[in-house]
Formats: sequence, structure tokens, C-alpha cells
Amino acid sequence: IADKGIGSADDVRRAGETLVRFSPELQRCEAALKRFITRNVYRSESVMREIIHIVGDAERYDAKTRGYMVIALSHFDAPESTQALRRALKDPEVGVQLYSLWSLGILGSKEASADILPFLKSDNEGLRKMAVYVLGVLGDKKHAQAIQPLLKDSAPDVSCAPSPVRFSVVSYPCKFHQCNFLESSRRFLWRSL
Repeated sequence: IADKGIGSADDVRRAGETLVRFSPELQRCEAALKRFITRNVYRSESVMREIIHIVGDAERYDAKTRGYMVIALSHFDAPESTQALRRALKDPEVGVQLYSLWSLGILGSKEASADILPFLKSDNEGLRKMAVYVLGVLGDKKHAQAIQPLLKDSAPDVSCAPSPVRFSVVSYPCKFHQCNFLESSRRFLWRSL
């Protein structure tokens, strides 16, 4: 630090590089501790059960909390978490439904496809977009026929949804050239939060 002429916090910020590192031995110990905590604490079965309880208790927990817990369930690749996410698709709050769709996509839950299909006809464009995206991620070609009409959806966020299904199973040309994908994604995310 002295060799670099660091005398203040601003000097550290301007340095543009890491100035102090842990020893390789300490880095290995830290990585091992993180793996242990993640495996045995953060993703333990008892934590998963508590999260599932919170997701299902709309009287006691608000929609934002339930939404965060639905996202947390995407870190548990277990049948119980998938079932809880499928139940959460019926939550009355759009945010919880949206994050449930997203989490099912993260988990790659093909068995939830039948629960996702009704969202293609939702009045909410965010839910339609997420359903298209998740079904695309799941990659089941039998859903191409259900997704194809959404390529002509009046909402650009839906018709430009970045779905792998468009490139693999739907023969209708994607409208990426007709919209600014980054801008539509940013608008979608801000409206969804």
C-alpha cells in the first residue's frame, strides 16, 4: 500500500486494482468454509421447510417476503421445493407468481410445464413474458404451438421475450430487430420489482 502511495480511501478507490489479498492457504480455507455453510446451513432441509412455510402463509407474511422466499427456493433442487413453487403459482399476488415462474425455470422443472401454460393467456404482460421465457428454457418442443401466437403479442415485452424456444422449435421469425432488447428488459424488470 505504501509503495502505491495510498493515503486515503479515495486513493484505494482510484487504484483500480486489489491492493491486499489473503494468502493462498487462507483463500482455500475461506472457500471450504463457504462450501460447508452453503451445503449444511443455507441449503439444509430444515431451512427449505421454513421457506416453504413462509411462502404458503399469506396471512402472516406479505407478498414481498413471500416473493423473496420463492426466489430462495430456486436454490433447493428438491421435489418439495418444486411442489411449493407450483403451489405458489396460485398465489393471489402477481409478484409471487412471477418469481415462482422464474424459480421453476431456474430449477429446470419440466414437470411444472402444465402449471406454466395458463400464464401464456394472462392479462399481465409480465407473467406472459416470463411464461414464454421459462417454457423456452425448459425446451419442451410440444409447447411451441402454445407459444407461437405470443410472437405476435401486442406487448413488445412479450413478443420480444428472449426465449430459446423461438430459435429451436418455433418457425415464426423473432422480432428482435423491431425492439431494443436491453431497454425492454430493463422496463420489464423495473415494473416487476
